[in-house]
Amino acid sequence: MPRLAYVTDAGDNETTYFDAVLRPMVHPRTGEKLVWQRILDFYHAMERVWTLADVLFGDDTRGRWAWGRRMGTLLKKPNGPFRVLHAAAALKARRVLNGVAGAEYQKASNYLRTRTQWMQYAEYARLQLPLGSGIVEAACKTIYTQRLKLSGMRWTKAGAQVIPGWAHYEPVTL
Repeated sequence: MPRLAYVTDAGDNETTYFDAVLRPMVHPRTGEKLVWQRILDFYHAMERVWTLADVLFGDDTRGRWAWGRRMGTLLKKPNGPFRVLHAAAALKARRVLNGVAGAEYQKASNYLRTRTQWMQYAEYARLQLPLGSGIVEAACKTIYTQRLKLSGMRWTKAGAQVIPGWAHYEPVTL
């Protein structure tokens, strides 16, 4: 059975899609339930790490940059999400974050804390699973761009909607 990965930003729509569409899927030939590995896109996790760096270091650009890079490396280590959250909490304990900075810290740390189960990047790398969705996003953009944006092309919405079907079309040989 192939290993399947669902790389996402883990927002509400993506979670609903996973629960409603992907989780119940079965293999078309064997009927076995497909096993998916959910992965929080590394780029989205790092956006929150940089938010933490911004609020924890403020105007200290060098400190912010060094800490953010170090946390990005740490995030890819075993137990990385916990280690990053622990490092952020230790720094926060030595600072006073009020108002917007405090709210931004809470929002970013809560995002990471509630999604740690999908941020086991060391394990995903060991299994040779993708850590980000960039390659798929680029492929989709390429397919649509090549088909829809050629010189002189004009498409209706209905006509453009046909393209995704063509991208997955496999002729059946009887």
